[in-house]
Amino acid sequence: HELLDKRLPFSHSDVDNMGIKFGARLVSDEQWKFLPYNFPPAMWESHQNIDSHIILPFVGKWERIGYNMYEDVFYKGYIASSEQAFYPKEQAQVQVIKKTLKSTVAPTRLQQERLCLRLLNQLKHPNIVGFLGSYTYMEQHHFLFPRLDMDLSEFLQRDTRFGHFESDCTFYTELRGLASALSHIHQLYLDQKAHNGDFQGMGWHHDFQPTKISVSKDKFLLTGFGLESSAESKMLRQPTRSYYAAPEFMDAEEEQTADEATDVWAFGCLIAEIATYMQLSAPGVKAFTEHRSPHGREGWTDHQFYDAHGETKYLAEQWLESLSIFSSDERLIPSLVNISLDALIADPSHRPSLMHVHDQLSLLCLKAHFDSVDEEFSN
Repeated sequence: HELLDKRLPFSHSDVDNMGIKFGARLVSDEQWKFLPYNFPPAMWESHQNIDSHIILPFVGKWERIGYNMYEDVFYKGYIASSEQAFYPKEQAQVQVIKKTLKSTVAPTRLQQERLCLRLLNQLKHPNIVGFLGSYTYMEQHHFLFPRLDMDLSEFLQRDTRFGHFESDCTFYTELRGLASALSHIHQLYLDQKAHNGDFQGMGWHHDFQPTKISVSKDKFLLTGFGLESSAESKMLRQPTRSYYAAPEFMDAEEEQTADEATDVWAFGCLIAEIATYMQLSAPGVKAFTEHRSPHGREGWTDHQFYDAHGETKYLAEQWLESLSIFSSDERLIPSLVNISLDALIADPSHRPSLMHVHDQLSLLCLKAHFDSVDEEFSN
């Protein structure tokens, strides 16, 4: 009959002529115990509902690496290379990140998450992490993403610069790229010609912080975003646990409203830490955290950038001004510090727009590359 393993899966017509009692059961159930699921190409375009009797092609155990403010859990693990179409089948295994939603997740949030990831994947922005696909298995919802080298929190703890970040130019380029990525989330526009679809929406990140930025050898990539497809200008979200939280989030008992200004504040915090790392490496970032910590909210110490009165911490401003004055780079670092201080204004109505921050970083990036080329020719 030539029905060998290599011909799996069998159809009903394959086994009809065999005259065996378990033929129907073999086709409908038993054979799937020996045939792992194959993750298809362009899986991000449509959600996969996988039957519980099918074996998933994961190799080894998943390692839990964190969770977010919605209590979704993140894992890293491996897929058998032969059973996926995400990457070329050059290695025995490919590493991915799996995000598993809380089991009690509301259907509306699940739909919004899928929509958000699919739309941003269509955008194909170089500083937004790719989306491999989503699936439901045994009534649990999962999302798959590429596994990168580390997140920015780990990056800022390294004593030596990683990859192409040995050059200051890479920092300026990637800060500009992150500002561009975030501004595209704030105002997402897709058209049929460029993105194979039409869409216009508005969104905020809600939880912008180092653990939500992935790092490769030459890239900062934004992860963990939210999106609203309506014309509403603001979205209610749970309190962020990040020390990048804006001062308007200081009352945990009040409903918190995310908008562009809260993302701009968080971006100012990021620039402050990056500028510190560029000048003083990991020990400097740690010292900056300790320097601004004594004057947190009343009754306890925190690492946030605002004080008990909701004002920008004087110690944070003092650190950044000193960094600017004593910088080994007399032109670029002071400009970078000024961009950070402009974003770290306590009154959200006085903060610049994200597009303004992007434009300032674009100019700074151009100056950095010009100085680099000029230095090469001078030497």
